[in-house]
Amino acid sequence: MRLKKGTIFGLAGVLLVIFGIILYFVLEVKKEKDTNDEDANKVVDNYNIYKTFAEETSKWRSDNILTDRFIEEVNDNYDEWIKTYDEYKNKIKEHDEKSKELKNLCINKTYASSDVTSKCDAFIIAYETMVNYYINDITDFNELLGQYRDSDTIIDKKDDIKDFDKGNYEYVDINDDGDYTGMKTNN
Repeated sequence: MRLKKGTIFGLAGVLLVIFGIILYFVLEVKKEKDTNDEDANKVVDNYNIYKTFAEETSKWRSDNILTDRFIEEVNDNYDEWIKTYDEYKNKIKEHDEKSKELKNLCINKTYASSDVTSKCDAFIIAYETMVNYYINDITDFNELLGQYRDSDTIIDKKDDIKDFDKGNYEYVDINDDGDYTGMKTNN
């Protein structure tokens, strides 16, 4: 039985199509792996920069924000405190800028490397903590100012003592895990 030329060409065509589909999938998988490897390298590079900044900001916060402030000191120190909190707000803005790349690379993404995954997890925790601490700190500061304004014991109260504007920041849960790391709770 002799195969006809049409049948041979038909089989060859089907085999070429199957080969093309297989080649396409292999190339797509390789391309995805290369992109994932490239993203993993970006995570490592950006995380090291972010980590240094986060550590510096945390130390700055400890030195400048986590100090005792009392109602009796508001008259004398308000302007200085506002400058400090303005600097804090600027640090949080810078924090947002330095974390943009990591947000894109880490949130809802998975990596084969446990090192990269742990860096993403650490970034998410640090980001949430820093922003949520900022909100807590501003809330506490504004509560102090409110106590000052409501106090009957302070003589010669200044009338221009206003709450500090925290900006457009709210408590964050960037990975939607239901945990607002660093958020003050009423426990």
